[in-house]
Amino acid sequence: MSKAAKRARKKSVRDQRIAMAQAAQRRRRMALLGGILLIVAVLVGLALFTGGDDGDEAAVADECWSDSARGPGEKTYSSPPEMTLEDGVDYSAVVSTSEGDITMDLLEEDSPETVNNFVCLARDGFYDGIIWHRVEKDLVIQTGDPQGTGQGGPGYSIQDELPQGGDVYTFGAVGMANSGPNTGGSQFFIVVSEEPAGFPPQYPVFGTVDEQSADAVTAIANTKVTGGNDPATAAQPVEEVTIESIEIEES
Repeated sequence: MSKAAKRARKKSVRDQRIAMAQAAQRRRRMALLGGILLIVAVLVGLALFTGGDDGDEAAVADECWSDSARGPGEKTYSSPPEMTLEDGVDYSAVVSTSEGDITMDLLEEDSPETVNNFVCLARDGFYDGIIWHRVEKDLVIQTGDPQGTGQGGPGYSIQDELPQGGDVYTFGAVGMANSGPNTGGSQFFIVVSEEPAGFPPQYPVFGTVDEQSADAVTAIANTKVTGGNDPATAAQPVEEVTIESIEIEES
């Protein structure tokens, strides 16, 4: 075999080896890329599965207020929320407290503005960590004040949606507290009196507590309070009773 033929053969073998190495390298790259894409797909799927509800809640809260309407604090707003309730949807709330869960059917047909206000605040996390600042064992339990004194609110007021009479203030009725006409904001109470509470029809009623939640409501009502001569603190629990979170449900 001539030298030229030998050189040509060696070159052909070398070219084949290079081609095989390059092909193997491409296969490794494709396998690595496929693995990366699989991992990304799994992570995206997990994020959608575990984070979907929080995203929905945040999206609804953003529909209630623009960023500019949120005040400098975490629990202040410059205006009431926009109407976000959907026609034909039944709204309820699960209020998780340190004494157990309280499930409330929200009366969106009777008090749409009040329910919308409550739903928006709940979905924005306004009530998380707030204490029950007023406990009167045979009358009401009250919460919703970020200051915990009975004097605070969200930074705005909403219009009253008043009942026709005072006979609605019975055990389990959820009412919007106020300090006069059209001054409601975030504070609400639950009637715990076994008899009609005897309130005049001056407080919007926007929900009712279900029977299964009576134990939690009663436990809060039976909490030991400070007493004393100062009406602002006389009905405050000795040990804090808090709202841990509120979940809004739709059906």
